[in-house]
Amino acid sequence: MKPSPSSKLFGLFILIGLLWGSTFAQLTVGLIQEGKALSAKAYIAYDKNIFTQAHEIFEKLYSADSTNNAALYNLTYAEYRFLEMGSRDKALYEKYVNQAVAHGEKISSVTGFASEGKTLLASILMMKITHNWAEAMTLSPRIYQLLGEAKAIDPENPRAYLIYGIMKFNTPAAFGGSTKEALENFTKAISLFEKNEQDTSLLVNWGHLDALAWMGIANEKLEMLDAAEFVYKKALSIEPEFAWVKHVLLPNLEKAKDKSKTSY
Repeated sequence: MKPSPSSKLFGLFILIGLLWGSTFAQLTVGLIQEGKALSAKAYIAYDKNIFTQAHEIFEKLYSADSTNNAALYNLTYAEYRFLEMGSRDKALYEKYVNQAVAHGEKISSVTGFASEGKTLLASILMMKITHNWAEAMTLSPRIYQLLGEAKAIDPENPRAYLIYGIMKFNTPAAFGGSTKEALENFTKAISLFEKNEQDTSLLVNWGHLDALAWMGIANEKLEMLDAAEFVYKKALSIEPEFAWVKHVLLPNLEKAKDKSKTSY
């Protein structure tokens, strides 16, 4: 029996729908990859305007499809960096802090994103403490809880060790801070980053350069200046234009080493 004209038309609609769905998925993946590339470039240069471009891409994708959790994660990451930059730009911090927390809370509870989401939420809450130390008493326990859960879910998540290390470094010793413990966590994070160097997911792959920078800072605080110089140069061997190390940390270290030489 020959198919009726109506069944042929129905089949055509199904085919068109499948093709459109496939094309839309490809466009989405392409835009996420574009946003990831912009995010990486923005961090290397520490450029708010480039981060804004990435944020706009992820915001549009998430607005178009609220089930696009990769877009939500990457959007939240950009907002974390805005809060970080907000240490020198209060208006930027205030613009994004509430939505960053809301997005962080949401992605931390999404199945399949638990470890990374909890780590990102902990990073955002850490920025809240940086802007208002009065919140440390209430937020610090939750941050450590989130990081502990993130490590339990994925013991090889390097970002969980990175953020734990930053917390330990910046917390006064009287309240549990420890530069030595921070250094141990930065070392662990770097080891895990180097173990899993391939970036094949749709999520922004962040933290390796941060870990190297913070490892150098911890070495400096422990007066291991040669070790700090080594790790800063290692960061630049990975990314020669990494602005934080190239223009701030390494030049300041070299000045400190020169000053120590002339003081003898």
